[in-house]
Amino acid sequence: YCNEKDFFEKLLSGNVDDTDLEVSLKKLSEFLYRYHKEKIVILIDEYDTPIQAGYDKYYDEVVSFMRNFLSGAFKDNSFLFKGVITGILRVSKESIFSGLNNLGVFSILNYDFSDKFGFTEEEVKKILEDFELTEYYDGIKKWYNGYNYFGEKLYNPFDILLFISKNFEFRNYWWGTGNPKFLIDKLKEENHYIPELENSIISEEALDAFDVDYIDIRALLWQTGYLTFAEKYKDEITGTKYKLKDLNRESQLSLNSLFIDYLTNQRHEKLRYEDNLIKALREDDMEGFIRSMKVIYATIPYTNYVINIISQYEGYYGSVFFVYLMALGYDVIAEDVTNKGRIDLTLKMNDKILIIEFKLDKKEEPIKQIKERKYYEKYLNENKKIYLI
Repeated sequence: YCNEKDFFEKLLSGNVDDTDLEVSLKKLSEFLYRYHKEKIVILIDEYDTPIQAGYDKYYDEVVSFMRNFLSGAFKDNSFLFKGVITGILRVSKESIFSGLNNLGVFSILNYDFSDKFGFTEEEVKKILEDFELTEYYDGIKKWYNGYNYFGEKLYNPFDILLFISKNFEFRNYWWGTGNPKFLIDKLKEENHYIPELENSIISEEALDAFDVDYIDIRALLWQTGYLTFAEKYKDEITGTKYKLKDLNRESQLSLNSLFIDYLTNQRHEKLRYEDNLIKALREDDMEGFIRSMKVIYATIPYTNYVINIISQYEGYYGSVFFVYLMALGYDVIAEDVTNKGRIDLTLKMNDKILIIEFKLDKKEEPIKQIKERKYYEKYLNENKKIYLI
């Protein structure tokens, strides 16, 4: 086996070319089979990570390599007993799995397996009982529950374990793992009115496929765990559709922090701006609130306007306003329907309501529009202070 030993030593040293790597898994499975006298199991986690990394640099090359790499390991491999491949993004079969036979695909849309993608309610309760932490249940449910696949709602296991190991502090653990650059790049390529993304309707076909040239950004937000299902619709003609929504407190913070980065590039300044907004709202300082938003708009880099046509429309400014308030955890309603028309944005707090209208270089006064259409009447019975902005 002199040549085989040389090949194995080359793999260990890293002094190999693409051809060596493409056949490496199959060769390693052969070596293991001959030694143990049993067929082997190959487990590959996060198979989609190299594809995401190569999206805007070497996508064709990495897809070609992964296709050959996986085909070598899983197709016509007489030493293989079983193989399991897991990932976040569902890459279409035509891209990298075209060389594989008898491939079974199991996503969270497969209801027989939907409760295997997180902790169930009963499992979380058992964990809290075992650790004598049942007093934290309501907070955990608010922060980390919400993955809905029309079976049991699921909790993010990563969050639950970190919450316990980090002295029971409610915080955004998931965001700390990093956000996908691929997702931000896709957002920048397209123009979106952000509030519509968080309450949009999408087909089952769009959710269950991934083609880098045609992927629906709503499917990408769902596949990466930022959105979940609110409702399911079935139609004999158009098929199954889903309405999407935020999952929980953590996902609301994570998603809208991501959107702030996309819309404004204010990665370093946003914490200071958020503190200013919170302070103004707590003190009923509406002039300070408006002043803080004007600072946010004024400091958006010029390049955002140059490359992003959405900045020509009121929807861009409304989106910035929306994501900053949502990132603070407030109850924000975009395109709030009344019997006299739609309010651009409504902010609901425990003691006050803000009715916000946007106008971009138009003579019509937004406050005048709010008063004439009496948008505020919708909330008069809540007995809260109402501010028109």
